[in-house]
Amino acid sequence: MSSTQPGYRQPSELLEPFSEQTDTSIERSYDDVDVQQIATLLQHINLAWSRVPRTYIVLRKINRLDTLADLIAFGFTDYSIPITPRSLPRPLDITLRGEFERAQPCVLTQLFNLERGVHGSHVHFPPDAAIPLLHQGTLGTGGYGVVDKVQSLISYKTYARKQVPRKFIIAPKGKKALQLLENETEVIKGLNHHHIVSFIDSYTDSDFFALIMSPVGRWI
Repeated sequence: MSSTQPGYRQPSELLEPFSEQTDTSIERSYDDVDVQQIATLLQHINLAWSRVPRTYIVLRKINRLDTLADLIAFGFTDYSIPITPRSLPRPLDITLRGEFERAQPCVLTQLFNLERGVHGSHVHFPPDAAIPLLHQGTLGTGGYGVVDKVQSLISYKTYARKQVPRKFIIAPKGKKALQLLENETEVIKGLNHHHIVSFIDSYTDSDFFALIMSPVGRWI
């Protein structure tokens, strides 16, 4: 007799809908909510896999999950994406490199570009976006905002994040706050030294304007 309770589904079963195609003529793409849900389910299957949900998605899409352990052992992470045939680890055959490259656009979401400062653009997130930054403590407060320590759920690097409530920007005196933020952003963008803060990226969500900076030690 099975010990599984009626109605209970294993995490592996819950992953199945993410792989199904409702229309075989359309290549499925994954949004940031999908990626986060898959990462959460993978925590119950293989913790190492849960740290590379985009890599898992691509390999599952091309039916090559058998290579995931080798990729992880090599040091490959989601931050290694996007890849070219030459940049994928050598232990993997040339055919797999090409398949991976062709399939990877399905996981190149807006949030994925947050740490990369793609074309130096500011990122705008919709209200329901799951921003891939894990809060790890407050580093300081002052002026218009709060600086906290965050860990990326993509690269697992640690950053300092300055958040300013948008209500300060749209308030009667918001023009001054916005000007200060713009000036600070431009100054940080111009810095590039390991002893001082450097600009990583910036974003706006429904509640905050935020700057992502490195290294964290500068704020401790």
